[in-house]
Amino acid sequence: MKYELTKLEACLNKWSSEKSLTNVEEQLAAFRQHTWDAEKAIIHSLLLQRNQTSLHTYFSIHMQKLVELCDKLYELFDKNVSHQTIMLTLNLLGALKKAAPTLIDRDLALPKAFRVIQGDIFKNQWQVLLLRFDELSLSPELAQIIELPLDEFSSLKRKLSWFHYIWLKQYFAELEQIDFSKYDQYPGPEHLLHVCLIKLNFNHPRLMTYCCELIKEKANGSEELKEQLFVLSMTKKILKQTTMLTDEPFYQKQQSIVEDICKWIDEELDFRNLYDVAVFTHNGRKVPVNPYKYIYDMTLEQLAFWKKLQYDHKVYIEDNIDNFSIKIAYNSSTKNKEELSVGSITSKLYSKDQKVIAPVHEIVAAMNATLRPILELLERMLEDLRPFMA
Repeated sequence: MKYELTKLEACLNKWSSEKSLTNVEEQLAAFRQHTWDAEKAIIHSLLLQRNQTSLHTYFSIHMQKLVELCDKLYELFDKNVSHQTIMLTLNLLGALKKAAPTLIDRDLALPKAFRVIQGDIFKNQWQVLLLRFDELSLSPELAQIIELPLDEFSSLKRKLSWFHYIWLKQYFAELEQIDFSKYDQYPGPEHLLHVCLIKLNFNHPRLMTYCCELIKEKANGSEELKEQLFVLSMTKKILKQTTMLTDEPFYQKQQSIVEDICKWIDEELDFRNLYDVAVFTHNGRKVPVNPYKYIYDMTLEQLAFWKKLQYDHKVYIEDNIDNFSIKIAYNSSTKNKEELSVGSITSKLYSKDQKVIAPVHEIVAAMNATLRPILELLERMLEDLRPFMA
């Protein structure tokens, strides 16, 4: 197996030791000829390999060495990606890729110069997408999250492979194909982006957090526990049934976005089944769900007014109205609300609405009507017994 990049590496070593030679046209012409010779020699040698193993090994060795050579040239020529030696090396890489596209190792590192050049192309595509997002008034936070893989590709802070380049090409292709004119069939245009990002298996932690906040907000929109659990379970079902565009996430060492979100939903379901979310949200303490709540034949507004009336008349030994509201929410249900939030109780303690006060007044009046005859009877009995008590 013949190694065909010796002359190119010799030029690099010579320039590294004597940088003044880098601008000598004769040296550059020699490098140009060596790249042309290497291309012909490598492609010819590919045809001579006797089996698939030797073919793949030969191709991989030369591709890896070319990437290393390109990175060294990138540093030698002060990161000038337009320098002809860098362009010649990238063109050689491209020619070999074109000659044997199926042999490219998905874990092959990307040359830094290639990432800079391709990163500029991706940035132009991104600017076009941003204009579409602005027209639809999409969330700036979501736009920042979508831009994250592009930032990582262009930043050169960590090595990325051929896989990441292919993934990003598909990423931008799918984003560009979204037909926002059909978003009226969905909750909103952002919904289309959410679906696209999940189908692409974009598993950045910021997207995970963003999605979980949306799910939590949707679940908390219902005060009834069973409705909250239904929202969470239905979301998990939809995620599990999503047809993925790729099984491989951008961040390969992390779980897929669907697995992460479903795991989070499972934890949320367990928590809400065990603990009173309304109380936890209010004071941050885990309080077990109360299965033995009093169910009042009142509306929420009437219950709040009724409890405040008792509070004002010292029926309860309570010094703090906020703690009192927590206890009402934790221990009470109404005829139309199984789960009461602390905030909803607190905001309705001071009602001035006749529709709220009148039914409570009727209850108090009925209680008084029941108690008055009994009290009068007891008073007469006491009066009859008074002579015998002297």
